Amino acid sequence: PWDGDDAIKRLLITLQEVKALIPENPKRADSTMLVGTITGGTTANQVPDAAAATLDIRYGNMTDYKRVYPKVEAIAKKHGVQAVSLVSDPPAINDLDDPYIRLFQETLLQVTGVRPTSGISLGANDSRFFNRIGVPCVVTTPLGGGAHQEDEWLYKRSFDQLFETIKQYIKQVGN
Repeated sequence: PWDGDDAIKRLLITLQEVKALIPENPKRADSTMLVGTITGGTTANQVPDAAAATLDIRYGNMTDYKRVYPKVEAIAKKHGVQAVSLVSDPPAINDLDDPYIRLFQETLLQVTGVRPTSGISLGANDSRFFNRIGVPCVVTTPLGGGAHQEDEWLYKRSFDQLFETIKQYIKQVGN
């Protein structure tokens, strides 16, 4: 052990420094980071020559999107660890004064009687692909629960209202 280059040790030190780039207790608009997997070594009595980790960094704002990954690369390089970005998408941030978004909000209000509010979602969705080419997006869902689970459910009335909102919205945009 005293003569080996412990890849797991280097990786853990690197991860600790990278973790410091993201708030420990993030607020809703902050970026988040999850260490999803860590692998390394083949047996308990050998110094591991390789180790790997996958990180899921969700950017809550453009400042972090531009700032964090270059710092991750610098920290990795300092410790002799290779950083590889598998996916790097900016956060989908829409202008609530955009006429298409305003029209959707007005249509939703007319159909449901509820004034929609803006929100922040750190979950991935396809709006990031449209935002990248300048297309504003609304991410919404009918009321329900148990998302992405066997017992997922939604209120039929809410589903019907969303359907009607989208139908009316498309007619208005088409005109």
